[in-house]
Amino acid sequence: MEYDCVLSLIPPYTINTPSSGLALLHTYLKEKGINIQTIDFSPGFYYKYLKDFDINHSFKFKINLFPLIGYTLLLFDSKNFFSIKNVGKHFLESLSPIHLDLFNEIFQNLRDKTAKFYNILDKYVQNLISFDTNIYAFSVNITNVIATLKVIQNIKRLKTNSIIILGGPETFPTYRRDLYVNLDIIDYVIYHNDGTYPLFKLIDSLKQKSNLSFVPGLALKKNNHIYITELPPKINLNDLPFPIYDELTYFDYKFKNFQKLELLATKGCDGRCSFCNEPSIWNPVISKSPNNILKEIKYYLKNYGIDKFEISDNAFNITTNFTNALKLLDQENLHISFGGNCKLNNLNQNRIKIFKKYGLTHCFYGLESGSQKVLNLMKKDLNIHSATKLIRLTSELDIDVVLYLIIGFPGELDIDFESTINFLDDNRNYIDDIIISVFTLMNNSPIFNSKSVIPIRLGPKILNCFTYKTQDGITHKKRADRYLKIKEFWELIHNVN
Repeated sequence: MEYDCVLSLIPPYTINTPSSGLALLHTYLKEKGINIQTIDFSPGFYYKYLKDFDINHSFKFKINLFPLIGYTLLLFDSKNFFSIKNVGKHFLESLSPIHLDLFNEIFQNLRDKTAKFYNILDKYVQNLISFDTNIYAFSVNITNVIATLKVIQNIKRLKTNSIIILGGPETFPTYRRDLYVNLDIIDYVIYHNDGTYPLFKLIDSLKQKSNLSFVPGLALKKNNHIYITELPPKINLNDLPFPIYDELTYFDYKFKNFQKLELLATKGCDGRCSFCNEPSIWNPVISKSPNNILKEIKYYLKNYGIDKFEISDNAFNITTNFTNALKLLDQENLHISFGGNCKLNNLNQNRIKIFKKYGLTHCFYGLESGSQKVLNLMKKDLNIHSATKLIRLTSELDIDVVLYLIIGFPGELDIDFESTINFLDDNRNYIDDIIISVFTLMNNSPIFNSKSVIPIRLGPKILNCFTYKTQDGITHKKRADRYLKIKEFWELIHNVN
């Protein structure tokens, strides 16, 4: 069968759920009359091959290997696609100011397994070129971009008439749109944060051989000049179809084996956290209506028999729409279980109990610090005492609690860091796990242009990579020490429990 386009996602990307973004693109394009074939390679890699990449390391805590494979490729193989000196190091330093040195042993060990990983990618390439099409579209973030470029490079070599479209977070102007549009192996870049309509218009225009200047949200290079088309119209989430997951191919994995699905109710965030650039990417917040969410859930219950959902919003309680959808579901005597990110400063005891009633099983809370001073510096609009009560109540309701924590935020002194350690110690019986990150300077975040940090550009402007110094005198070495201390401390008290 001849296809207008083959759309795919290369690992490492999603893990225990299929990608809702990829499934939405597939469903939208199909409804628009595009003959589309879509493959999500990532779950199959995670479940079938990831175990082959286990390595020894000297850390006293668990390591999440999945993204580290992508970071290893960034470090050692970025030079195969970009002529910028030290490009891999710049990528890694901008992702985290400490992990390039701290995880050097891991990166070196994983580098020895690169050939094995590329052998798997070769299988994906053979699958992709077997389809009767010359248009291939890929979604990339920072973890899978080098693996994706490797696949694209081989497709271009084996199928010289192929046309490559690149989209996803890495191609947003906030990150590295211009870097990718300059690559010879990339023909078109969908740069807007919502790629549904732009991708449809591009594929349709290529089919009709019509003027590409009418394709919004598009970047392309022609005659050594980059052309950027106008922004697409703002989307209404209620006008989009809900993702039809079982029409995708999952290569080395079967859809029937998924136990959980992603569910998106809202895009964007109304928070003003000083370290985050999400509001600059999605502004304003947009949300599906309660009835729309209800119809989507009922479709999955009826057609897939799946009643477990991971809510992929920045936080499922940013608006009341998801809550109202749960109420409607309950009125029809239908029940699900769900979890996801939840904003502590948009929560109270009654709302937690309501979420529990409607099926909440686990919650990711962006606490970030156990120090009230640091929370104020972060503009979290959060009181540590109120947050503690909510966390404890969540746990007492038999809802798993996972905390996001940021170490080394500008202004975090030793006493503040110890407050976070003490918080974990005092609340060890109410916390199921923690996710630790070291403060990373995000372009377009409020703190980027503040007096608290001194941005340091890594490489040329087109890379859009930064590290930083802070006015508080805390070095990256100090941040690394704190990272190790809190990880080892949590591993110790968590194992005791």
